[in-house]
Amino acid sequence: MNKEEKKECVAAILSDKEIIINIGRNKKVKIGDCFYITDKENGTLVTDPYTGEKLGVIPSVKYEIEVTKLYDKMSVCKIYNKRNPLNAINNNPMTMNRTFNYSGIPIIANQVKSNSEVKVGDLIERV
Repeated sequence: MNKEEKKECVAAILSDKEIIINIGRNKKVKIGDCFYITDKENGTLVTDPYTGEKLGVIPSVKYEIEVTKLYDKMSVCKIYNKRNPLNAINNNPMTMNRTFNYSGIPIIANQVKSNSEVKVGDLIERV
């Protein structure tokens, strides 16, 4: 039986302002690196307007996180407000000096699905 490929995700929720992700120095993460917490289940399905072909799902972005403490196989991250993925590219001169509005997140114990709640297992992707 093949092992499922390890996914980069939320590994633990410390508080409404901090989480742990399951990657660290082992994946070349550095303090200050930013990631999106994504929600593919509630993303936008893109369909070709002429052929009707389903092109794929663009995951919605729940929150942006920034690495504040680093370990070999995990990182502690601070959580910021929702971000617009089209405006949050690290090397874009328009967004390099962006400021973050710091806020907590709604956390859940029973894993109820929602497009804004963060839960263990939510996928992350680098900004």
